Amino acid sequence: MKTVLLIDDDEDIRFIVDTILNAAEDFTCHTASNRQEGVRLAQSLRPDLILLDVVLGTDRGEEVYQDLRSREETRPIPIVFLTGSTRPEDNDRLLRLGAAGLIAKPFQPDHLIDTLRSYLA
Repeated sequence: MKTVLLIDDDEDIRFIVDTILNAAEDFTCHTASNRQEGVRLAQSLRPDLILLDVVLGTDRGEEVYQDLRSREETRPIPIVFLTGSTRPEDNDRLLRLGAAGLIAKPFQPDHLIDTLRSYLA
């Protein structure tokens, strides 16, 4: 079973992703609603993958990404951004940071599961 940590300030997205991943039976999903909680859980859980919202309340996803990358415990964990942007320049910027990938919101449950499985293969 693979462990996924979702860091997203939107309660509905946290509920939807948690429900989808737990129903898939090969994922365990943990959620965090802000940067501090997300970093703390990432350090303690050391998940197989982190799903990180690009806009996280008052924090930008890129800042949270850099914070996670600066810590020895979380540096090797692949991070996939959840983004509502359809602008290629925004998505290119996130990939240049070193993100493992992007998942556009809104997403279909099957697409989310298949994409995460491919990143974790």
